[in-house]
Amino acid sequence: MFALIEQWKNSAESRKAFCRRHNIAPSTFSYWYAKYQKTESAVKPGFVEVQPHLSRSLELIYPNGVKIRLPHDTSLSELRTLLQLNV
Repeated sequence: MFALIEQWKNSAESRKAFCRRHNIAPSTFSYWYAKYQKTESAVKPGFVEVQPHLSRSLELIYPNGVKIRLPHDTSLSELRTLLQLNV
C-alpha cells in the first residue's frame, strides 16, 4: 500500500480521484496514509554528527603480549627506555 501512496504523492491527482481510479475505499487509503506518515517521520534520511572518541594515551604491546598503556604526554626518553625493555 505504501507504493500506492508514493504513486499518489507523485501524481497531480486528488486523493478522491486516485482512490476511485484504483478502487480503494477513501477510509482505507486514509488509514494507510496515516501509517505511512508515521514511518516517514520516524525515518529521516541524512547525516548524524558523530563525535570521535580520541584516545589520550599510547599503548605498547610487546611480542610476549604484555601491554603498557601510557599517558599521551609521556616523554620521548621514557618511551625510548620502554621500547628497549626485553619484557
